[in-house]
Amino acid sequence: MKGNILYFVAFFVNPNFLQKGYKMTKPALTLVKEPLPVVLPDFDLSFVTEQLSSYPEYADWDESRFAEAEMEYRRFLALCRSYPDRLIGLSIDADHIWHQHVLNTRRYVDDCNNYFGAYFHHSPVVDEVDHLESQRQTEALYLEVFGEPRVLHVTATCTGGCMCN
Repeated sequence: MKGNILYFVAFFVNPNFLQKGYKMTKPALTLVKEPLPVVLPDFDLSFVTEQLSSYPEYADWDESRFAEAEMEYRRFLALCRSYPDRLIGLSIDADHIWHQHVLNTRRYVDDCNNYFGAYFHHSPVVDEVDHLESQRQTEALYLEVFGEPRVLHVTATCTGGCMCN
């Protein structure tokens, strides 16, 4: 019975309690973190491509490059959500998609709340050791989760204070 009471209190305080992969064990009142399934976010990012394609610095990006960068960005978000204890990297191209998404603050906040249950912070890594480790972990996760190597090379990494770490 105590487990059920704590469950409802936690649910009331944070409605995303169970969505984040936590479960109550019986009869103990301990939390067990289970990995979330890898599900790509399905929010509309067409406005990002539309906005970026209007800037001169993206004149050499074709539809294929935008599509690859957007897919890597979605995969990055999915890996960060499912593997919060890992350093996950993304390419500069995917980072451009992320930056433009973040600049559309209302949509970004709504998308984060719907997908992560909270705001997802952008915190780049500046430490070379962390950067190399994120490359290794990201490459391994891509093969394990998506069954294929990454198309784009890692050049940026998110660090801390967010759900990614």
